[in-house]
Amino acid sequence: EISEYAFAGSKFYTSELVIPESVEVIKDNAFIDSLFIGGLEIPGNVVEIGDSAFNGVGFTGELVISDGVKKIGSIAFANNEFTGGLIIPNSVTTMGYAAFSESGFNGTLTLSNSLTTIENTMFWGSGFTGELVIPDSVVTIEDGAFSYGDWNGTLTLGKNLVTIGNYAFSDNN
Repeated sequence: EISEYAFAGSKFYTSELVIPESVEVIKDNAFIDSLFIGGLEIPGNVVEIGDSAFNGVGFTGELVISDGVKKIGSIAFANNEFTGGLIIPNSVTTMGYAAFSESGFNGTLTLSNSLTTIENTMFWGSGFTGELVIPDSVVTIEDGAFSYGDWNGTLTLGKNLVTIGNYAFSDNN
């Protein structure tokens, strides 16, 4: 595991962040407010990403979350700008609130077919270009899930969606 606050506030201006295959858990705040050059690939052996694990990390590349990750904590990737799209693999069954709030991606957002709920403020203030498809597995989109974002593309709602919360898609450009 990578423990809480293990790399918090670190500034690696000339280094990529490579997480070894042996890591299974990335604890809360492990890399909060750090800076790395390049993107980030979460290897398939990681099953859990803690709360605020990568909050405010200054990445300059793509975010790849490998199949095998089951839980993404609250605010885990908030306040980041990544290149490329974002694929949440089908192994992810739980994502905490605001997991990707105030983050940007210049590509399509693909959500896990294992999610049943999109938590409140999950992508609040975030931007994507491309397609957003809410999978058929999702029955609830909570309050403000996609509000105040900058979306440029198409939106397709899943056929089993029962509840769309207050302000779920409000104030998008």
